[in-house]
Amino acid sequence: MRIAICDDELCETMKLSQTIHSLFIEAKRPVPSIRLFTSAEELLENVEKEKNTFNLIFFDIFMPGLGGLEAAKRLQQTFPHTNFVFVTTSREFAVQAFNLRALHYLVKPIDKESVAEAIRRYDASIFKPRVEIKSTFGEISVLMENIQIIQSKRNLLLIQTAQNEIVTRIPMKEFAQKLNEDFILLSRGVMVNMSFISKMNHDSCELMDGQTILISRSSRTEIRNRYNDYIFNQMNRT
Repeated sequence: MRIAICDDELCETMKLSQTIHSLFIEAKRPVPSIRLFTSAEELLENVEKEKNTFNLIFFDIFMPGLGGLEAAKRLQQTFPHTNFVFVTTSREFAVQAFNLRALHYLVKPIDKESVAEAIRRYDASIFKPRVEIKSTFGEISVLMENIQIIQSKRNLLLIQTAQNEIVTRIPMKEFAQKLNEDFILLSRGVMVNMSFISKMNHDSCELMDGQTILISRSSRTEIRNRYNDYIFNQMNRT
């Protein structure tokens, strides 16, 4: 496991690093590799150079130059699977942080239990189904639930997630085999995560981002039945 701590106050990064280290020791778990950065620019430069990100990043929101929220947005464009925990002196930016799907939002001074809770949330997140994608940029691991729309265009497959769009050359048929039953083929070259559908019509469906997608004429009944079954199953889970 690779963890990064990014805070312009070195004493804060050291203190957080020691807390994380002690939590893993106490739990008798392998101690993760922990990298310390005093600026977001330094962290982004490291990620770009190594073409690899961290499993978990603790970002201070307020730093000279690039702040933690903006740095997280930039990272998500290339590495949407990265998990973030934001650290700050107030709760003012909690909404923005959770819009970036932050695992946790810690207010200084940070106590050991809040850090332990962040680690527990990370552990819970990694057991969710993921899809490994060989994108045009490199190997990317994406939470399956974050994939919204998959479209085949020419020789490319465009995978739209909650954060960005991933481009790959994997054939639609091959990629569909990696997905679970939450995904449905609406028409030739268009597959959708049913959790992203806001309304199912007779010949089309409306998505949560406002898009309307036409349904294959020959499969309309089957598609509507599958969607109705999905909604029924979701209601039974609650």
